[in-house]
Amino acid sequence: MDPRDRLPAIEAPTLVVSAAEDPATPPEYGELIRGAIPGAHLEVIPWAAHSANVEQPERIARLILTHLEER
Repeated sequence: MDPRDRLPAIEAPTLVVSAAEDPATPPEYGELIRGAIPGAHLEVIPWAAHSANVEQPERIARLILTHLEER
């Protein structure tokens, strides 16, 4: 499945979260996604790999809550 061609159709405010040390989906992929979604914002989580939500739960929660509060 490759939904990249559909990303520009996303109209909702979008937060893209990427982990700095993720070998499977590195931050460059997050940048590609951010660049394809109009108005999207990218946050790269330092000292985290593929399970950033487990490795940095407070930071991820803070990012999500801030994103939702700003909308």
